[in-house]
Formats: sequence, C-alpha cells, structure tokens
Amino acid sequence: MHTSWYVAPGIDRLQCLYGRKIALMADFWNWREQFRRKWIDEIYQLAEIELIHVSPQPTQMESGIVGHVILVQHNSIEWSSILVSVFDSAINSGHPFHMAHSFPERLIFKEIIVRIGHSADCRHHAHCSFRIRDHTFQYSDQIRASDGDAVDLMINRFIRPQDWNPPFIPHHPGAEGVSLLNSVKSMGRNGKVRLLTKEWVIGFDRVSVSPLQQGCKIMSVTLMKFLSLWRLSSISPILMLPILPLVLGNPWRRH
Repeated sequence: MHTSWYVAPGIDRLQCLYGRKIALMADFWNWREQFRRKWIDEIYQLAEIELIHVSPQPTQMESGIVGHVILVQHNSIEWSSILVSVFDSAINSGHPFHMAHSFPERLIFKEIIVRIGHSADCRHHAHCSFRIRDHTFQYSDQIRASDGDAVDLMINRFIRPQDWNPPFIPHHPGAEGVSLLNSVKSMGRNGKVRLLTKEWVIGFDRVSVSPLQQGCKIMSVTLMKFLSLWRLSSISPILMLPILPLVLGNPWRRH
C-alpha cells in the first residue's frame, strides 16, 4: 500500500494536507491510470501527470505503507514538491503526520513553518529544527530542494499556552489516507465537486457548531450509512426506502 498526494504548483495548488491510500499491483503499466482515478475529483484531465516517488523515505512510516508518491500537474522548473513529516508532541501524542507541499527550489526552512502555521510556536514556545538526507538544519537555513525530498520538522515544546490550538488537525494514527468509498460529495462555491471524508463530518464533534451545521452532519452520516448498506446488498435503493427508519434508527436522537 502506498500513500498518494496531489499538488499543482503552476496553478497555485501548493499543498496537500490529506493523502489517499492506493494499492499498486504488478501491472505497473496501469499505475498512472490508477492514480488518475484515485484523484479524479482534483486533477485536470487534459494535463500531464508526473509521478514522483518520495526518496529517501520518511524517517517513520505508517503501518502497512511501503512508500509515498506525489502526483504533480502544471509543474515548472522553479518548484520542488516535497513530503513534510511533522513531529509535534502536542498533536497526535507525538505520532508524526505527513503532508505534501510545493516550494521554490531555493528553499528557506522558515517558509515551511510559515506555510503550516507554526511561526508563533517556533519563535516563542518551541525549538524547531529540520532533518533532510540525514542532516539537521535550523529554520533560518537554506537548501536546494528536489522533487521527492522527505523533510522532517521536529517541534520540541518547552511551553504550551492554555489557549493554544493546533493550526492543523491530521487524521488519527492509522486512519491516514481514508478511502474514497467512505466519502460524501459536496458542491463547492466554484461548482467543482469536492469530497468530504467521514473523518471531516464526524470532526464537527470537536468544535462548537450551529444547529444548521449539526443538521448537515446528521444528514451526512445518515447518507453514508445508507450508501454502505446499499453497497453490501443487492436490493434496489428505491425498495430500501420504506425500511430505512428501522435500519438506521432515528438520526436526530441524542445519545
């Protein structure tokens, strides 16, 4: 199993915060099409796709993952697409999480901190350092980055303010790269279909939400239950409608 990521620096798609798992078989001639299908809701069908294997591999890999691949469209020579692994004791109990980013080839490590929202932490509350190709760097250092580089960001905190909130909430360890089958489609403002993952919908529980948002959450979870039941049965969805209240129960009931 691999984790795939998608960026398109030439059109300002500079980051990918949530990867998608993909199983690659021996039919390597079909791999490009497999990646295209995995990211069908994001990619531009008429644009060329570059497949960049992250090498050397990240310092710590998730269970069951053998590699990371970054899909790049609208690339240009001045950009480098890399995998960033964040080690932060305040997030996921220190378990590292990954994300893909495109940066200028002449990379100042401070740009990574700014991009992912840890500027204040690294200035006042923590010591931040970077590791790449077995070398350690500070946030003010500069390197020439290459496509497929794996960069570790290590955040060693000496204080955490009481009102501190993480700038980014990754998937829980072991839930990275959720399958598209566990997703609900939504229409964005620009008319482009996007996918809301199951973790995103359930994630409403972590924050204060309005009655309208809570209603959207309940209806989304109900829809996912219905789709899951439909996939496991051969019954027509129309014939299933009368029995939905018995199968799904009352989605508005408080637990």
